[in-house]
Parts: sequence; C-alpha cells; structure tokens
Amino acid sequence: MTDDAHAAGRVCFTNWRGVTYVLCSIATKAGKTRLVASRTVVGTPLSAMPEGYEFAENVNGQVSVRRTRPPLIAPEELETVRKTLASTSGCQSYRAAIVGNAVVIYEPSMRPLELNALTREFPYFEDIMRRVRSLTASTATYSPLVRFVLSDKTRRTFDVERRVYSGDEGWLPVEWDRLLAPAARGAARRLGPNGPREAFYEWG
Repeated sequence: MTDDAHAAGRVCFTNWRGVTYVLCSIATKAGKTRLVASRTVVGTPLSAMPEGYEFAENVNGQVSVRRTRPPLIAPEELETVRKTLASTSGCQSYRAAIVGNAVVIYEPSMRPLELNALTREFPYFEDIMRRVRSLTASTATYSPLVRFVLSDKTRRTFDVERRVYSGDEGWLPVEWDRLLAPAARGAARRLGPNGPREAFYEWG
C-alpha cells in the first residue's frame, strides 16, 4: 500500500501491513548523506522527498528509498496478474509485484490449501482457523514462485520462469507444452496482446 503523507512536517509512507516509515537523512562513515525509510526518526527527518528519489516497498512490506526509474511494466499488466490471483481458488493470498522487468508471483509462508486441510482435520475449530487465516494474511512472509519476464518491449511479450530452490537455485523457464493451471494460462494470454500461451505452475 502506498500512502504518502506529511505528518508534523515529515514525509511518511505507510506500507500494506499498516506500518508507517519516516523519510530521514543520515550521515555515513564516509561523511556522505544517505536517504533512509525508518520506523523511528533517525538522523534528520525530511519535510520533502528530494527530486529524483521515491519510496519503494517490496512484497513483504519492507520500505526503502531509491532513485526514481522509468517503469518497465505497465500498471495494467500487473493488475492482470493480481485479478487472476484474486479470482483463482486457493490463490487469493498470493501476491504479485513488479521487480525490474518482470511481474513476480509470491506465495505466503503458509499456503491457503494447508490451512484448509487443517480445517477439515479439526472441523470443531473452524472459528479458530478463520482467525488463523486472517493472522496469516497480515503476518506471512512471501517467497518468489513464478515470474513473467518482459521479452519484447514493443509487442509486450513475456517469458515465464519458475523459481527453483533445490540444487542450483535460480529461475528456470517454463516449457510451453507443460500442463499448467487453466486460469493461469488465461492470465498469461491477457498479460499482453502477444503474451505467453502458458503461465503459473499449479501450486495447489
């Protein structure tokens, strides 16, 4: 959540978890100044964002200050992925964010289907499990799962890659003929006029 506000002459930013950060300037050991986003006032709080800088928030709600950069991914392309996640069963708690030239899908530390399994195992604790779901949504940490990498800026085509954590960690391309989630295939087609034919792996 981007919620810039000036409070008591300070530049503030509230992340999606509801935590507010203050824009401050601190001195480094080398005698230079550095802009930081801090939960508490450190160094000198600023009353305006210096030209050429902006707040940046990652998917886990960590806020920093960076130089402004031209966006490589259009807002509607990110929104396409978010809408698909919101409408796909079991994926409502997944998150999507722009990272450089890609839209990255992140999964929560506890998947919704795992919570559903616990509910089936302990049906008398439905109310408790409902509270657990709510708490998980607000406190979970998120790890990258799949990303759409912009491959052609003019045609707005994207390559799809899956995050691998075993062996040589990194990103591997998704094979187009692999059986993937139908809703995700639709998302990939809508990501751009000539987007990839496939999208997310089935994470259910």
